[in-house]
Amino acid sequence: KGKKAEVTSPKKSQKAVVAAAVREAKEKLREAAKVKRENAAKRKEEAKAKKEAAAKKKKKAAEEKKKKAEKKKAEDKKKADKKKADKKKKEEEKKKAEKKKKEEKKKAEEKKKADKKKKEEEKKKAEKKKKEEKKKAEEKKKADKKKKEEEKKKAEKKKKEAAKKKSGKKN
Repeated sequence: KGKKAEVTSPKKSQKAVVAAAVREAKEKLREAAKVKRENAAKRKEEAKAKKEAAAKKKKKAAEEKKKKAEKKKAEDKKKADKKKADKKKKEEEKKKAEKKKKEEKKKAEEKKKADKKKKEEEKKKAEKKKKEEKKKAEEKKKADKKKKEEEKKKAEKKKKEAAKKKSGKKN
């Protein structure tokens, strides 16, 4: 690569040949070192790329896992909410049914009371009527008795008068 040696003497030319050989050897070593460096850099790059790909894959997997977990959580929450809502609905229906039952029971009791009251009033009315009829019958009986007695008295009086007349005629 340097200046070409001028061949003047055999010694000089031998030196030049040696120098050229040395230069060539050095050049080869430099080339080899360069190739080695380049290969090392290449390997390093490949390792880095591999590492990055693995990291990316890991990150993606982690994100997928997270997404799945969040989806599951959301679904579980949805299920739990539905369960809760269903339970609430059932309890409300139960309450409604119990309220209805209570109201019906109350109505039935009120009807029973009203019927009982009505029956008692009718019984009282019937008893009152019976008493009045009994009273009337007794008054009629008394009046009839009185009438009979008066008629009896009248009849006796007549009898007596008739007897008096008879005896008056006799005497």
